Amino acid sequence: MHVDRHSAQTGLKLVFGCLNVPSLTNKVDDLRTLLQEQSIDVMLLTETRHDADSISIRRFRTEGFNVIERARPRVRDSTLRTNHGGVAVIAARGTCLSKVDLGAVPTTFQHLCIRVTSGSSSCVVLLLYRPGSASVTNDFFTDLSDVLDRLVTFADPVIIAGDVNIRLNRVDKSPARRFHELVEDYGMSCDVT
Repeated sequence: MHVDRHSAQTGLKLVFGCLNVPSLTNKVDDLRTLLQEQSIDVMLLTETRHDADSISIRRFRTEGFNVIERARPRVRDSTLRTNHGGVAVIAARGTCLSKVDLGAVPTTFQHLCIRVTSGSSSCVVLLLYRPGSASVTNDFFTDLSDVLDRLVTFADPVIIAGDVNIRLNRVDKSPARRFHELVEDYGMSCDVT
């Protein structure tokens, strides 16, 4: 018996957005306006430069948004400095977010894996941020392969988004070519143009 899990259209479509925001601190109002004007249901944010208890994250939550975030862990002696990196997912009311623990601990990028559920449909989203200040190394591709090994076991559709700081439109260059080949090895496609 063949069951095609995702062939039935329910009529509901979610709109996703993805931004590298170089700090969430002074952008809450702008992001709220963008979400409303563009009817974005789920916004994926990289380089948020936030802490887990930051006011910007609390503002989104108190205004009724669902938020799952992963702040970059702080080094003890840098508590007064800007916390670079960080990722967050913000969803409008009616869209459920739940954190998915892949069990992977990459050292070359930050990530957040979540299940997005709306009505009877769901998908798994992997949000990545690889700092542009670091060179693309073999370790990055090893870490990414480890995460993808775990991600492809899900029955739900999978979306990978974020900022890997690789010029993916330059497929003739080694890091971009390796990235494209890696995602294709897992049966995925890269839609960056």
